[in-house]
Amino acid sequence: MMQVDALHRLHRDDVIRSVDSMVGHLLTHGNDTLALALYFWVARSYGLVLVNGDDLAAWARAYVKGVFVDRRIGRQRDTEIASAALAAIALQDTDALAGLEGAVCEGISTMTRDEISRHSVPFNSAAYGSILLLAARTFQVTALDLSGCGDAIADLYDHAVLGGRAFGMGFAVDFLHKINENGRVEDVTRRARAALNDPRIGYEDQLYLLQALWVAQPVTGDIDLVDLSERVLERSPGLLYIGHGNEDISPTSRDDMAMPISHLYRAMLLYNLLRVEQVALIRSAELFNERYRGNRAIITAAFAAYLFPIILVWCVVVTPLVAARDAADRFWLQQQFGAMSVVGALLYSLDLAFLTLLVPCTWTVVGDLWSVLVRAHVESDRRLKDVVATHLSHTIMQWKGWFALAFLVNVLSGFAPSGLAHILHTMTAK
Repeated sequence: MMQVDALHRLHRDDVIRSVDSMVGHLLTHGNDTLALALYFWVARSYGLVLVNGDDLAAWARAYVKGVFVDRRIGRQRDTEIASAALAAIALQDTDALAGLEGAVCEGISTMTRDEISRHSVPFNSAAYGSILLLAARTFQVTALDLSGCGDAIADLYDHAVLGGRAFGMGFAVDFLHKINENGRVEDVTRRARAALNDPRIGYEDQLYLLQALWVAQPVTGDIDLVDLSERVLERSPGLLYIGHGNEDISPTSRDDMAMPISHLYRAMLLYNLLRVEQVALIRSAELFNERYRGNRAIITAAFAAYLFPIILVWCVVVTPLVAARDAADRFWLQQQFGAMSVVGALLYSLDLAFLTLLVPCTWTVVGDLWSVLVRAHVESDRRLKDVVATHLSHTIMQWKGWFALAFLVNVLSGFAPSGLAHILHTMTAK
């Protein structure tokens, strides 16, 4: 099983820094809309926070609005519409499209209808057509019958892969999956796996093929695909140059020119690195749980052992509250201040306040004990500690807020001030 080691993280961080730098450069000096849209889609897919992320999101919203709402389209119609469609997919179901989603959906529907009336696949391009069709399905354009486009896209990619035009295959697989063409998905992914073993496939196309295979998999993927991805990524030449110097691939001889790394390659390199890392982390957690999955009797005994100190704490806290309940009622509610000593009344109120904290904390801790020990059958103290500590900190923070609010209400309503005033007066008088 692959582990997310330091070398993998180093490569990932280098690529993220490179992507961030390129985003800033393109937003300022470039006009490669497809590169910006792809960078944005990858960042949104994995929740990456980039230095230039807010500017990139603002560009994406403005560009989607310009193409699909205002219909401002230049001479590179296919590239501009595909770029806007990819940015729209990344922005779907976010507040960034609030107030625009209906108009964007209408724009996507109109442009898709125009294209499929002229070609079996929009723009007669497997890559650009797949992105636009995927946007139509993502925004649930129901007025169009897109089922006939699946076979045409799959056929186009049959010829495009060996011709060095595999970009967009992942979006094609996603579209085929959304229109329930599962048979076609299997055909395309089977050809993609076969192509990855073909020495004629270039290093850029290998990453596009990997994307297609990952899109066809559930979140956890499979071990064979993880191993295949590792092999492809390790021998991908661009990985050696990204984050170093001008990031151009060195020439093979003095007569050759340095080869610049394309934006599409850089974006897909980051996508695949992050996907492999995501799967590795999920599988590591599963293996960790499986390793500590033990005998039910032992786990039940451990659960009971953890409950014993909790019960003991409850006895220590509740016993004095029950014993002094009548006296406390007379002191705090009936203002019979002779019923308790000042110290006793103060300790009673502190004990009662601690009880209000003990109730939610007990619920949280017992729930986590049941979830980790009994339901998941995990016997790891480290795992239990991590889960309980995280949930308990949230519970305590919420309790502080509610306790402060309750104390303020009591003071403003005059419920407790007389007792507090008596305690303060007695203590200061001494």
